[in-house]
Amino acid sequence: MRIMMHVLMISIDPTLVTQPEHQARVRHLFYAERIGHLTVIVYTPPNMGGAIMASPHLTIIPTNSRFKSLFIFDALRCALRVREPVDLITTQDPYTTGLAGVLVRARVHPRVPLLIQNHSIAFDNRAWLTERPLRNTIFARMGAFVLDRADYYRTINQRAR
Repeated sequence: MRIMMHVLMISIDPTLVTQPEHQARVRHLFYAERIGHLTVIVYTPPNMGGAIMASPHLTIIPTNSRFKSLFIFDALRCALRVREPVDLITTQDPYTTGLAGVLVRARVHPRVPLLIQNHSIAFDNRAWLTERPLRNTIFARMGAFVLDRADYYRTINQRAR
């Protein structure tokens, strides 16, 4: 069964751009073919080029971010260039890609559902919070902010849920 929809994904996996034979690209080709069309906005450093039409079903857009800290805004800039209607926005995590997803939905696709993927158990993890207190506290608060704005979220296990 093939679902026909357009999913906009925000990712931080540059292998989608830099390694065409990598299992991540192969996996996303598989997803894209089954849903109809998948557009992935992915963090990359500068000079990685323009959009890649990996297949008729998969478009990969490098952010070419000059600074990693500006990735969120670069992802928003890239999303503004996507011309096809979007049926779902999904993000790789509830942190930077999640915040980018919240901004993309607010600015570009306000009526589109937002799915946040959460593959961590960090929010209440004292060891993680004390490892880098300032940074990880900011990330924990950012994650909570993002998850509060999600329509759906996907976890890998009951504990993360």
